[in-house]
Amino acid sequence: MKAFERKVWLSSPTMHGEELEYVKEAIESNWVSTVGENINELEKLTANYLGMKYAVALSCGTAALHMCMKLAGERINPNAKPGNSLLGKRVFCSDMTFDASVNPVVYEGGEPIFIDTERETWNMDPVALEKAFEMYPDVNWLCWRICTVFPLK
Repeated sequence: MKAFERKVWLSSPTMHGEELEYVKEAIESNWVSTVGENINELEKLTANYLGMKYAVALSCGTAALHMCMKLAGERINPNAKPGNSLLGKRVFCSDMTFDASVNPVVYEGGEPIFIDTERETWNMDPVALEKAFEMYPDVNWLCWRICTVFPLK
């Protein structure tokens, strides 16, 4: 078998109808970035749909996780300086992850504590997690939930 002979696409790129028109419009107006009329409209529609005053569209999942970590850090440490909202805080993170889910902890001055993963589910091992809470009782629940990508309740 030759290398890359059979590709398995996670999500194949497609552009049809409206999507293609929006991309062309962004290019033609020189707003191929995280700002512009299409982004403004998306944020407005999203805020209205959610019944919120504002919504923010971000450039990638890493940026979204960073914003979540920053906001959680500011909630538990309201006097934090920018970029240090988790300074001195430990956050549990899965050891089976992409670095983008851990980097926001570090960006905000936190210390990631990696938790072993279950072989069968690829989720954090409950036994390892329970032991980690015993070893690190100072870990903040709010940041741990965000880092493990659970919705906040």
